[in-house]
Amino acid sequence: MIPGRYILAIVVTICIGLSSWASAQEPTAIEWYDIARRLVKEGEKDKALEAYEHSVALDSTHAIVWANRGTLLLNMHRYAEALESYDRSLILQPASAYVFCSRATVFNCTENPELALQAADKALECDALYWGAWLNKAKALEASGRTEEAAACRLRAIEINPSLRNHIKR
Repeated sequence: MIPGRYILAIVVTICIGLSSWASAQEPTAIEWYDIARRLVKEGEKDKALEAYEHSVALDSTHAIVWANRGTLLLNMHRYAEALESYDRSLILQPASAYVFCSRATVFNCTENPELALQAADKALECDALYWGAWLNKAKALEASGRTEEAAACRLRAIEINPSLRNHIKR
């Protein structure tokens, strides 16, 4: 017969082992982020969003996760949720040209050129060579009837990225 204290020790050891095994099986926040990015590339938007949700639930301190979650939501035309994600990203990384540019895209998509212009200008404060921000600024200016300024912004984007020359109107 095995003494009770040995049985208890065996049970505790098994429980610790199972607990360690189970926790080793659950992806980390960064692993969920990587899964989400892969799913986006595969066109699995809903599953990617679930993976982003797992990532931020485990660790909400990664600005890039919030930013990419926002971009997925933008691409899903879920604009209010995209802005919420971008706001969370900016709390963590306040000088992100990418996030400000993405906010400008949301505002352009929702026909709010004044806010789009503000967001594009903030992106350009962060990075004056961010050609996407120049294009967002051009779109906002165009929507506001400021066509000459819009044309100048498109030309600036082309100066920064000459490959745009054949893809955008001047």
